[in-house]
Amino acid sequence: MHCPSCGLNLVEYELSAANPMRVEVCEQCSGVWLEHDELTKAQAGHQVVDARRTIEADRTWGNWIFQFILNLPVEFNVRPRRSPWVTYLLIAINCAVFLGLTSMSMASSIETLAIYPDRLGQPQWLLSLISYQFVHANALHLLANIYFLWILGDNVEDLLGRLRFLAFYLTAGAVAGLAYSLLGSALDVPAVGASGSVSGVIGAYAVLFRRSRLTFMLFVIQFKLSAPIYVSIWVALNLVGYIMQFPGIAWSAHLGGFLFGVGVAGLSYRALLRHRPLLRLLNDVRLPLP
Repeated sequence: MHCPSCGLNLVEYELSAANPMRVEVCEQCSGVWLEHDELTKAQAGHQVVDARRTIEADRTWGNWIFQFILNLPVEFNVRPRRSPWVTYLLIAINCAVFLGLTSMSMASSIETLAIYPDRLGQPQWLLSLISYQFVHANALHLLANIYFLWILGDNVEDLLGRLRFLAFYLTAGAVAGLAYSLLGSALDVPAVGASGSVSGVIGAYAVLFRRSRLTFMLFVIQFKLSAPIYVSIWVALNLVGYIMQFPGIAWSAHLGGFLFGVGVAGLSYRALLRHRPLLRLLNDVRLPLP
């Protein structure tokens, strides 16, 4: 290529060690030639250093105390580009339904809205594939689900887009309900909660934001693990629960929703990251973290 100003041949250079994209430069006038979306890619090269520092930020006593008390992870990741309104809406609906049902008869509500494996294929069962996702047995059950939705859902929503994220979330919950109906330990035991839907979000997050960090606490020791490693521990615990048939938790629903999330994110990975050069650079295993 020739410089449009000087007419001299452009020389190709690698932009930087953090951003290995190649650009054409005129050595006479120092002009830089960028094609198509290369400007966005060039900007990502400058952003990636700060993004990695955010992900690798030191843990604090505050998040140690938070995790020690609630046994919930702390997330280290890049901020979403826009407000996750669908995530906020889903959290609000789950809270509103819980408060509304608390003032009514919880038993009759579960009878109406929960999913029952022995009703597989019936019209009521089909409706319950959606309704059961917004019913929770107690406040702790609700807190755990909306917390994971809050810390992970914003990033997944940012990447998928609002409408696609809503469709993804509800479909993950429906797949989880189907898995519970087919693989649950007891046909007459109902299931409620957003755990299956959130498990889909967890699976997608581990694939799409693989360089992010989550804290894991063993007794009083806090570890900062990459998202895939943290999620692998979570999956292992769910597999043990399913194999041992520990009661009170729909293990098969968790695993079904998770596999759906991993599958969707894996199949659409290239398409989703096509216009996210910063995330592509972060996920590039060839580029070491600082």
